[in-house]
Amino acid sequence: MPTPETGGWEWGEPTDVDGPDAHSGTNVWGTVLTGDYPNSVCWTLDLDLDLVVQTPNAAVECWLWYWTEQSFDGCHFKVSVDDGATWELVTPVEGYPQPSVFSNNCIGANTPSWAGNSQGWRHVVLPIGEYQGETPKFRFVFGTDGSVVYPGVFIDDLRIWGLHPPFPIGTLTGPFAPSPITPAGECRGRRGQPDHADSTVTNALGQYTIEGLRIGTYAVQFRRPTFCDSVVANIAITENEPPI
Repeated sequence: MPTPETGGWEWGEPTDVDGPDAHSGTNVWGTVLTGDYPNSVCWTLDLDLDLVVQTPNAAVECWLWYWTEQSFDGCHFKVSVDDGATWELVTPVEGYPQPSVFSNNCIGANTPSWAGNSQGWRHVVLPIGEYQGETPKFRFVFGTDGSVVYPGVFIDDLRIWGLHPPFPIGTLTGPFAPSPITPAGECRGRRGQPDHADSTVTNALGQYTIEGLRIGTYAVQFRRPTFCDSVVANIAITENEPPI
């Protein structure tokens, strides 16, 4: 797993007497492990796994502990599908406890967040199935205003479900020159059909194109509609070249 970009967050064992112990094990991600967070900060904890959201039930799951200034300091979770150019807020299944924060440009006005006191570790589920087919980046955003500080926000036992390595996609194309064939009347009337519904034949020599195939080697069978013979060829395709 890639190392997250910390943006002010810390990884390790929390030692603040007013803060939490780890939910499991020893280490957590926290805003400050040894004491209260500072004023007027905007910290992001970013994770880029380069994995595709595969299922509509995909979710980010973690345990969260927070103690911040109610209504003024908070944290929320965002996703980007355009390599970080823009970020979209993801709402946990149970919702955010604070509907908006004030005097905090990092979180943004009228934007919900985790704020106040969680009263211990809370299990959080963030659905990301709406990004199926995308390769998202993930971000926890923590922001504070100019006064009053508390122990902060801590994350433990983070898991992400429903992701898969991206599938390289290619196109199978080329000419097919028919070999000697047997007329349909000599093979008891059996009638062949095109083998792949998505193929396109563009001329009499059998120029074909099949798009959207995963990279690999394919056994391709060619048939002529009015004849009963066929030819099988093993053809390897490679990833599409990027446009020049």
